[in-house]
Amino acid sequence: MITAVIALYFNVFVLVVQLFEKVPSLHALAPKGSEPPFAITQGIVMVVFIAAGVAAVKGPRRSLDRSQPASARRVNAGRLQGIFSGRWIAAFPAVLLRVPQLQ
Repeated sequence: MITAVIALYFNVFVLVVQLFEKVPSLHALAPKGSEPPFAITQGIVMVVFIAAGVAAVKGPRRSLDRSQPASARRVNAGRLQGIFSGRWIAAFPAVLLRVPQLQ
């Protein structure tokens, strides 16, 4: 999980560098790439990804506590299965058709 967050951070880091090189309004703010607007943007990106990494590590995990009866554990698992069931996936294209098209 951590390596995925780190890999995504590097991709976003390169994205920000490319944006500051290619977008004229951003390039005007930081033509050399060492000016404060560029550093502040990269700092914000780093803080967001550090928070995402911490959340990935400390996030909710499946409990190994066996104090619940087996029937309660099955009910909770059934809720998750309902979200990812074939009915929801089958209904997803219908949801897309209701989205208004941009012209």
